[in-house]
Amino acid sequence: MLWAQAARPKEVMFTPGLTNAAGVRNTRYYTSLLNQYAGAGGAWKPSWNWAVFVCSTGWFLFRRMFWFGVAAGGTTLVAAAPAAPAPPATPAKAG
Repeated sequence: MLWAQAARPKEVMFTPGLTNAAGVRNTRYYTSLLNQYAGAGGAWKPSWNWAVFVCSTGWFLFRRMFWFGVAAGGTTLVAAAPAAPAPPATPAKAG
């Protein structure tokens, strides 16, 4: 009857270390995330960050990841350069 003895997921308790790392206002949020992680047996669950998807350069700069922000912005400029319209040709002056 080994299958009947399902292991209960461990729950993360409020600790001074978690409060110091996450801050007082964010402790409950991160505790719920850590409980989900512990309930999945410590397996990584992919998630999505819309802020990075929509505006990666601004998000990187806001998070003080300056080199990633510069790289993302530079990549955007290089990728958009072929799509930019060509400047109008100036007619040659007679005379």
